[in-house]
Amino acid sequence: MDASDSDADGDRVELLNDLRILAEQAIRSPDGPLTDTASDAVSRLYDRYKSRVYSFCLRRVRFSLPPGCLVEDFVTDLFFRFVRSAGSLVLQNVHSFSDVERQILASFHQHAMWQLRELIRQHKAVSKLVDEMLQDVARRKGMHRPASAERSPNMARLEQALAELDERARDVLLTSYQHLDQAGEFKLPEHVRTALCERCNFKNGNALVKFRSRKIEELRALLVHVA
Repeated sequence: MDASDSDADGDRVELLNDLRILAEQAIRSPDGPLTDTASDAVSRLYDRYKSRVYSFCLRRVRFSLPPGCLVEDFVTDLFFRFVRSAGSLVLQNVHSFSDVERQILASFHQHAMWQLRELIRQHKAVSKLVDEMLQDVARRKGMHRPASAERSPNMARLEQALAELDERARDVLLTSYQHLDQAGEFKLPEHVRTALCERCNFKNGNALVKFRSRKIEELRALLVHVA
């Protein structure tokens, strides 16, 4: 066995040992704090694969991420996901370092696709919820009705976020959501859009749309982060 073979076998043994440690941690306490030994194993795994996992996510995930989601955050969450599921990882061939590594990277790639699907599903659900709640707030504003004392925690959180916006942003959102159709499209009558642009100092409708989209995403991100 030459030096390169010896190094590879040493890497294989270390990697298998780290996976064993993480599997034991995942089985014993999947949602609990990591032991010092498990934390060291995670650090070695992260240092070994962070560049390749990040490159994979740049190629295959980045352009599918919902608005506001960063590749860096996605990769960090992906490593934690992998660690939590280490107890279910079954390696078919562990005779060489390359075989072990290939299976680990394949597992990372699969988890990345699962995590992406979950993020997209969550973003769609939150988008629908925010639209429904903003429509309700906008209708109540138009009818001069106060908020219900029995509103949901999400509605209370949204109304608090609206209260913290400046008057311009609130005007844009609540006026626009009085004209959201069943397909989720804003259909502001021309006179309403013109008046909104004038009082909120937008040069044209495109500037209004961009501003509104940014504020909506901020509210969606708020609900995603507290979910």
